[in-house]
Amino acid sequence: MDTKIEDRTQIHLNNESTTQLTLDTPVQYVRGVGPVRAKTFAELGVNTVSDLLEYYPRDWIFAPACSKISSVRAGQTVTVCGIVESCDYQQFRRMPIFEAYISDDSGMIRCIWFHGGYLKNQLEPGMRVIIYGKVQNYKHQMQLVNPQKRILEEQDIADETALSGPVYPATADLSSPKIRRILHAAVENAADKVPEFYDAAFMKKNRLIPRPLAFKWIHAPQDQTQITQAKRRLKYDEFFLMQTAMALRRYKTQHFAKAVPMNCNEQIDSRIRRRFPFMLTADQNAVIEQIAADMSQSVPMNRLLQGDVGSGKTVVAVYAALVAVANHCQSVIMAP
Repeated sequence: MDTKIEDRTQIHLNNESTTQLTLDTPVQYVRGVGPVRAKTFAELGVNTVSDLLEYYPRDWIFAPACSKISSVRAGQTVTVCGIVESCDYQQFRRMPIFEAYISDDSGMIRCIWFHGGYLKNQLEPGMRVIIYGKVQNYKHQMQLVNPQKRILEEQDIADETALSGPVYPATADLSSPKIRRILHAAVENAADKVPEFYDAAFMKKNRLIPRPLAFKWIHAPQDQTQITQAKRRLKYDEFFLMQTAMALRRYKTQHFAKAVPMNCNEQIDSRIRRRFPFMLTADQNAVIEQIAADMSQSVPMNRLLQGDVGSGKTVVAVYAALVAVANHCQSVIMAP
């Protein structure tokens, strides 16, 4: 009795607090989560509402409305809704398959999933499901091969669009449909609280949609165009933040960090070059001159050396390391 009361209280708290979500709200207070699912989300790196909004779909399905099974034809991409009549996992075939027959009031269709042993504990006769895929004609019988599927629960038993929408990376304890419902609540109540990085003129110039709208469209798009625009905005933000972080780090290095100045006079240069059984190229010498100049400063060097395979990048790195050794410092060369 006490457990039931606690469960009802938690549900009440979740429902009440969903309308008061902030980006820092722990994910357990989003409607449909609670303490148990919050632990599962934590394993996915999702701890707050902000993390949840950034748990992006891995795919999107725009399934057509359900068709009668008797009307489907080979080559069509269709959605059918019906009852699982039978299931059979044929594991001893050269390529194991899981086979299920789905029926509605007009007919029956065969569905197969190659290497579908994982479905043994998911699909059972009597379940009501929605199936989405391309129809094939096999031995004068219509079938769907490796289709998308969703088992309908009581709350969406009449929802023929239940298969459409975002598909999320899921776990055994947290299915994609459950994540979709949870994210619907989070987006509805928290997406508008996402801060905007740019002003209107900047967004117009760069053809960017508002950041809150990007989160709405990435999780609940109406069409492929909205997905494309949402992806573009969110990717732009990631690059912007990365470049900003790198610029701040570079500024800090140049203005606050200190390095040991390293001398590279003619004597040191001559001793290093005698260790190489070949002459260095003009490009290698030019790069070495720049690196030696950097190492002589009291500001840490921050360079990226680029070159084709076999162009001699390693010998330049060895030269720089020996300059450090000649100045009584340690050096390390790391290679993948």
